[in-house]
Amino acid sequence: MLILSQLPEAGPDELYDIIVVDPVSYGWIWWLLGLFLFFILLVALGIWLFLRLSKKPPLPPRHFALTRLRELEQRRQTEPANRVALDVSETLKDYLHRQHQESVRFETTEEYLRRYSVDESPLPSAARVALLDFLQQSETVKFGTPDERAEAPPGLIDSALRVIQLSETVSESPSAAKRTDPFD
Repeated sequence: MLILSQLPEAGPDELYDIIVVDPVSYGWIWWLLGLFLFFILLVALGIWLFLRLSKKPPLPPRHFALTRLRELEQRRQTEPANRVALDVSETLKDYLHRQHQESVRFETTEEYLRRYSVDESPLPSAARVALLDFLQQSETVKFGTPDERAEAPPGLIDSALRVIQLSETVSESPSAAKRTDPFD
């Protein structure tokens, strides 16, 4: 810093010397800011990649159905038969809708029987027969059990497991896309 008292005295007709002050260079601050933003971007990209790659693949619908049926098997003796039958039916219908795009989820048994008679189901015939047995057994329990305290028959859950097993054995086979049903 230059103090004016250190300047030589100028006469009355003279002008003071013009002092040119060089500006301070702030270029290093821009480099530091750019480096900081680049580092933040790298950290955000790393976090995003970590979260994206660490996602587990979704569990198959079979896993959810089997877990739910095991829970229902444990609750079968404490819950009313109608409630268990409805839950088993909903679980199986959800499974068939998610796994095979089977529209039984949105149909009554009569509508399914009508569609089943013209063979429009994506399920193999053995699974369709098992599903038909399950639906009839389920409706017998849901609509034929006036006693709320009666327990659901164990065969209902076994029938649902059989439908899942029959539909999975065909859909897991390597030639599932061009399968021919041995029952037709």
